[in-house]
Amino acid sequence: MRSAVLLVLLLTLMFTDAMPCQQQNNNGYYKFERKHILSYDFDRSNPKAWEVYLTYNGLCKRAKLQSFLKKDDEDSVKGICNGRGIRYRGIRDNLCISTETFTVYIVQSTKRNNWCVVQSLLQRERYVVVACDLDGNQCLPVHYQTQTNEPPQGGEICQPPTYRSWYRVEKWLLSK
Repeated sequence: MRSAVLLVLLLTLMFTDAMPCQQQNNNGYYKFERKHILSYDFDRSNPKAWEVYLTYNGLCKRAKLQSFLKKDDEDSVKGICNGRGIRYRGIRDNLCISTETFTVYIVQSTKRNNWCVVQSLLQRERYVVVACDLDGNQCLPVHYQTQTNEPPQGGEICQPPTYRSWYRVEKWLLSK
């Protein structure tokens, strides 16, 4: 009987929606940080300063539109995956949306004559959607999905699975 219950639980877990922070993604946060968290302070209203930043960091023309967040917001961005975000249904199962807005810098760049040129630069207050995976033993953002002016509409809180929650399930199953 216990084996049947455990098998049903296992199959249910395998075929239901994945939750954030279920997959291991070593160095995922490092890549996210390099692409989306500004590494130093500069005049973010100046396109020329952005051209220098993008060139120095090898990010010019990396994507059609790139989104950046301030270094000062780094802990809050990590918090999206750790209790300060709501599960977001999208094309990926591990998405979480922030419960607070962030200043997001949206930059479009290209290269002309081997030099980075900023074509457009926007600064907006937005809710941020990120993918959350395990990086080492921490639940961290590993992919910047999008930003929106729509606040989260309730739902499950994004947080890493805990040993205690699995322990309670196991204890309940074994008591049956």
